[in-house]
This record gives sequence, structure tokens and C-alpha cells, in this order.
Amino acid sequence: MATPLRVLMAEDVASDAELNAHELRRAGFEVDWLRVDNEPDFVAALERFRPEVVLCDHTMPGFAGSRALRVLRARAPELPVVVVTGSLDEDTAVETMKGGAWDYVLKDRRARLGPAVVRVLQEARQAHQHRLAEARLRAIVDTALDGVITIDQAGLIETFNPAAERLFGYAATEVVGRSVSALMPPGAGAVHDDHVREYLASGRRSVAWSGREVTGRTRDGREFPLQLSLTEFRLGGAPTFAAVVHDLTEEKRLRRSLEMTQFAIDNSDDMVLFVTEAGSLAYANQSAVRHCGYLRREQVLALSVWDLSTRIEKEGWPAEWTALRFGGSRRFEDEVRRADGSTFPADVVVTHVRLGVTEFQCSILRDISERRRAEQRQAQSDEMLRQSQKLEAIGRLAGGVAHDLNNLLGVITGFGELATRQLPRDHPAQARLEQIGKAAAGAAELTRQMLAFSRKQVLHPRRLDLNQVVESTRRMLSQMVGEDVVLIARLAPELGTVMADPTQIAQVLMNLSVNARDAMPDGGTLTFETANVELDEEYVHGHAVGRPGPYVMLAVTDTGIGMDRETQSHVFEPFFTTKPEGVGTGLGLATVYGIVKQSGGFIWVYSEPQHGATFKIYLPRVDQPAEPPSPVVDAATPRGHETILLVEDQDALREMILEVLVEHGYTLLAAANGAEALEVARRHAGPLHLLLTDVVMPGMSGRELTERLLAERPGLRVLHMSGYTNGSIEARGLSARGVLRLEKPFASSTLMQAVRRALEAS
Repeated sequence: MATPLRVLMAEDVASDAELNAHELRRAGFEVDWLRVDNEPDFVAALERFRPEVVLCDHTMPGFAGSRALRVLRARAPELPVVVVTGSLDEDTAVETMKGGAWDYVLKDRRARLGPAVVRVLQEARQAHQHRLAEARLRAIVDTALDGVITIDQAGLIETFNPAAERLFGYAATEVVGRSVSALMPPGAGAVHDDHVREYLASGRRSVAWSGREVTGRTRDGREFPLQLSLTEFRLGGAPTFAAVVHDLTEEKRLRRSLEMTQFAIDNSDDMVLFVTEAGSLAYANQSAVRHCGYLRREQVLALSVWDLSTRIEKEGWPAEWTALRFGGSRRFEDEVRRADGSTFPADVVVTHVRLGVTEFQCSILRDISERRRAEQRQAQSDEMLRQSQKLEAIGRLAGGVAHDLNNLLGVITGFGELATRQLPRDHPAQARLEQIGKAAAGAAELTRQMLAFSRKQVLHPRRLDLNQVVESTRRMLSQMVGEDVVLIARLAPELGTVMADPTQIAQVLMNLSVNARDAMPDGGTLTFETANVELDEEYVHGHAVGRPGPYVMLAVTDTGIGMDRETQSHVFEPFFTTKPEGVGTGLGLATVYGIVKQSGGFIWVYSEPQHGATFKIYLPRVDQPAEPPSPVVDAATPRGHETILLVEDQDALREMILEVLVEHGYTLLAAANGAEALEVARRHAGPLHLLLTDVVMPGMSGRELTERLLAERPGLRVLHMSGYTNGSIEARGLSARGVLRLEKPFASSTLMQAVRRALEAS
């Protein structure tokens, strides 16, 4: 199995970098590499890419290998670097190694690169472990609570740790090189020196005192009791003595305050247990009794450590005891058993302690149930965010596909209508044209659903009362779901207003109702519910959606078969369906998702297998009253005589629109792109009444073309054609200047009505 490796290459020749990567792969590495050829990029890569090894060319234009080595020495001295160069004489190689290179490889002997990198990585790991061990040892000594002093065979102090400084009141610089007798009461120093001389003369080569009580003397002359442990070790053959001194003053004070400490421990929220070598419990504080579900301390003390811990087995206890006795403190998580057999998670810190001549393991346990719940909530929030990001990516793809399909459907629909009008009513092709029109309409509906999911459809929002939308669609929904499904509406009085497209909200209700009907093949209950809600920071963070504030909730609940978590994670994806092949398009819930998101809200589903499903929609609440319905527009197909500049990059669609407009009396100028349209407009000496342009075109967009033509012809009317919206017209202020929009695909009658409205707009 290949070993992952991040490699930074300071190399100005891309092909050489590829060869380096190839050699590393041959050496068994899975290479993630980045090539740079200048100092700023090199410095940035050290911070962001965080390489494990650096390959550096010796000679690069503007960024020599020697400079790269200086940068590494200053910023990452522990990072292994191998110089890979075309040529390197012996003197330069020596200087390169002195400059910080770990090795060098000539490019004509690149087969050495893999073994060289393996070796320098091993050396780097060994050096890191060595530094870590030294740092750990120094940290242990420097952070030890007891004084640690080393003394040579002449009785002179060699090292004096911070705890010893605090203990004796001397700075290390004051006592290093002085006799250890300076730390003893008068007379005791001479006795100590005699003992050392006697020991050295005896020829023995080991000494060990453990727990001997002696008296120490501070810088200011204060004497205090010490517990001394002394061992001998040899460096280069000369004996050195290490003394660990522990101030007994505090322990004696602690003995006096034992009752106060006992009270504090018993009333702590943390559980405290003392465990013997046999695994029995010698002590349990009141918190442990309470958390473990017992009534009396005696009930807990009758247990063994493996009765409480799910991690420790009786057979493994001796090894556990031994490991801790010689390994210091340990921290881990455990599941602790209660009296009723249930468990709870606990953070456990265990320390080996000695009280007099008896040894114990002291375990301090903290209930982390709430932390685990918080972690689970965070994990759910992260999963929701990933799902949201996945749907965003799918939506962008769906929007692009739908836009291209709309152009094709516009051609099919337009030319189909032209052919229908030009052929006699009894012509045999009329029936075929009618089927083509129906198929195009069905395909257009699919593109509208895809645009709805991708939030690129054109909406016509107004202030709505969702209660009115539910009531107005209730009869239709009842017919749609069938007689064996009971509809219930629980609509909140004084419901707030939302800003949304009423047609699209009705589409949401229909799609959710159809989904619910399919989930209740044997009938059931479908409930619509509305409410005013206030979402706080905790809810929004936990669901990774929306913003805190006032919302109107619309919930649709069925009593159907429900969904498992896996199905819920895909339910809003386009073309995902649990129905048999050939049944449905898989766009129903994707359309719901897109409409809700484009309306500024969010949707969440709650479901369990065999327990139905609830879809909750939250739309931002607005403070203004609902608007009345829009008036019905006359559907007649008008004619005209004005001059229109048509700009469309799709040739077939442009030809179809041109033919329809000419047939209805208009004079047409046509262009395939923005630059051509500007040239056509400037050559045209007569009046130009309307610009009819696609929005999304290569090169110059329809918006930019509109801005430039309006600057040249201020009275020009404008009609934009687009298969989806991104709000750019409003963002640029064009809607205030009379720019209207026509949604693709469109029928010829819709085109003519839109053209007429644009020409007659004030």
C-alpha cells in the first residue's frame, strides 16, 4: 500500500517536477505535490501546503537553491530538504549540505531520489522523536512539583529545576557549581560530605534512597522537613547523583485539613474512586454514589472496579494496575454502569497514589453525557451542511442543463406553431404537430422543475397569506389524493405574511400531497398546519439552515410508510425516487426544495420507517399585509408594425422568433451576439423601437448590450429573454428603466403579448 506524502518542489522546469514525482511513486509513495519557482510562492506554500519534504533545484532564475535553504532554515529548520540538480561539484555539494540540505541527488541519477527521500524522512522522524524525548524529559523535570537536583561526585550541584528554586529560594544560577551542603542545616553538610566520601571509597556502583525524611534549609535560613529520594547514574563513567526532594510541610498541613478536603470531595460534581490492587473500591465520594444510582456509600464500596467500568475486565485488571503504577497518570473515556444496568459516558483521569504504605489508583470521573449530546448535534449539523452543499452543486448543473433545453424547446414550439398555422386544418400533419406540441410542453414542464430546484426560475412574488393558499387549493388537493386520504387543516389564526409566488407555493402543496399519497397506498391522513414561529440561534445552528428571526411555518404531515435516514439524505435530489422504474420523474421534491430556497426559506423533513413523514417549510415573515390577487391578462395575440432588433446566439431559435415576428407585421433586424447587434443598430438609420435580446450569451451579455444601447438610444424599449433568473436586472436597476422579461420556453402567442407589453410600456 502506497505511503501518502506531501512534497513541495522548488523547481522551475515542470517536466523535472513530474520526473521527481514519478521516482517517488516508484519508491512506494502516494505523492501529493506542489511546484513553485519563486520565493513568495515558496514561503506561502510552506504555510498553506505544509509539506513533509522539500525537493529543491540548486539553480533557478531569480530564486537560487541556496536562498531556498536559507528560507527553510529560518522558517522550518526541522523540515527535510533534498537538493535535486543537474550538476554539483564537490565544493558546492559541501556548501549545500552546510546550508541545510539533508542530501542531494543529481538529475542524471534521479533513481537515487526515492531511496534518498526514504532515508531523510526516517532521519527526520528519528530527529523529531529525539527532540520530543528531550523536550518531554525537560518538561517533566521543569514542571515537576518536586525539586530535582543533580550532583557530581564532588558534591557540587549540576542542575537545579524550577521546583527546587521555589523550594529552597535560590535561583539555579546561584547554586549551580556550589556544594549541596548549602541546602542543609549547619552541621548536616559535613555529615553528608563524609557519607559521599565513604560511598566513593567503598567501590560500590549503585545507591538508592527512597522516601527518607531529612531537613532542608532555604536561602533565608528557614528549615523545613523534606522527603528525599536519591539514585545514582553514570555519564561517561563518572558517577552523578539525582535527588528528588519533596517538601513535607504541605503534606502535614494537608493532613490537618483532611476533614475539610473530605467534605469538598464528597460534595464535588466529579466522581472520585480509590481502587486497591485487588480491584476493590476503598473509597467512593457521594457524587459517585449518586451518579451510579445507589442510595448508600456502602453499596458502592461492595463493588469491584470491573463492576462499574465497561472497559476493564477482571482478567485484565492486574496488567492495568501494573501499567498505571509505572506509567503515571492516564486519561480516557469509559462507559460506567449504573445500579439499574444502564450506562453513562465519563471522562476518566486515573493516577497511582501512595497513602502511607498503601497504594491506590485514584480515579476522577466526570459525566460527559451532555457533551456527547452536543457532539452528536454538531455532527448532525455538519451532515446537514454537507447535504446542503451537495444540493447546491447539483442545482447549478440542473440550471445549466435546463437553460440549454429551454432554447431547444423554444425552437420546437415556435416552428411547430408556425407550421400548424400555415397548413390547412385537415392536413394529415396537423395531428403529428399536435403531438409534437404536447411533447414539447411536457419537456418544458420538466425544465421548469429543474429550474425550480436550481432556484433559477423566474418568480413573481407578492405578499401572501399561506392560510389562503392552503384553503384555495384544498379542494383540488382532495381530488388529487383520493377519497381514502383524509385531509386536515390546522391553520393558525392571525398568521403572518410571507413574500412568495402564489403559483409556486400551490405547486409545493401539490407536490408534497402527491408524495404523501404515494406513501399511503392504503389511505391515511394528510395534515396541513401553519404557525408563526421564532427561530433562535440554537435551532438555526443545529439545523445548519436559515437565520434567526420570525418565520411562518407550513407543515405537511402524512401517516404513510416513512423513510430511513439514508433515503432522507437524498430525498431532495433531482431524479432520486423510491418508486418503481418508469413511475414519476423524481423531480417533485427537488422542485419543492428549489421553490422554498428561492423564496428565501428552508425545508426540513422528519421521518422514521412506518411512522409517516413531516415536511416543515419555514418562510421569512414580513410585516406588511397580504396583497390581492393579480388581474387576469388578455390572452389575445396582437400584431404590430414597429422595428425590432432581435439578438439571440442560438441560430434556430433566432430564426423561429424572426419568422413569428415578421408574420405578425413587425420589421426585424437580427444579430447573433452583442457586438454584432451594436454594429447593426449603428448602421440602421431609421427608428428602433424594441431590443429583444437573450440574457445569457457568449462574449457580451444581454444586460451589457442593454446598457450600451440605452446610452445611445434612451427611448429604446427592452425585452429580455431568459430561461432562468439570477436577479441581475434588479441588481443593475434595469427594471426601473422599463426592461421587461420573457421566460423561455414560450409559445408564439406569449411572445407576441410580451412584445406588445414592452412596446406599450410607459
